[in-house]
Amino acid sequence: MAQFEFSFVDETDKQDPARIHDSEIFDLRTCKVKVMKREALEKHLKDDSFTIRCDIVVLNPTCGTSRFVAVPPSDMQQNFTDLLMAGQGTDVVFCVGGRTIAAHRSVLAARSTVFRASLFGPMQEGTSSSVVQIDDMDAAVFKAMLGFIYGDTLYAVKEETNDEDMVLLQHLLVAADK
Repeated sequence: MAQFEFSFVDETDKQDPARIHDSEIFDLRTCKVKVMKREALEKHLKDDSFTIRCDIVVLNPTCGTSRFVAVPPSDMQQNFTDLLMAGQGTDVVFCVGGRTIAAHRSVLAARSTVFRASLFGPMQEGTSSSVVQIDDMDAAVFKAMLGFIYGDTLYAVKEETNDEDMVLLQHLLVAADK
């Protein structure tokens, strides 16, 4: 496969660089020849001769002829989850059930209007000098909620859900409702 363009060169030294257009992709084996009228040809004659410029770009068959680049699926949720798990760049600390849990105020505010209001609203809880106290929630539930906020995934429940998992999921629904 190749892209090509023919043009008359009336003044070789003033010729512009190649102008290959994406729409001009042809299979040279099946390319049809176009005929030009004599009058159109004669206006390019100079001393009973003319020069034709042919710009050819041969396409690599392993690259294909697609004009689109294959974009891998987004791994943004995994990137945010990894950031939370590593604790890098955290700027707010929560005290939940006697445990401290660090998070990123911008991520929380982007994903939850409640966190946006509490972290960036008039009360601005969780400034760099304080810890946000959450009294009515278990640390495991809060971590499961953060897992959803950061990674868009729900707490992993096994096929055979035990009573502990069911209780955690019920508390997670209560937390989400808040």
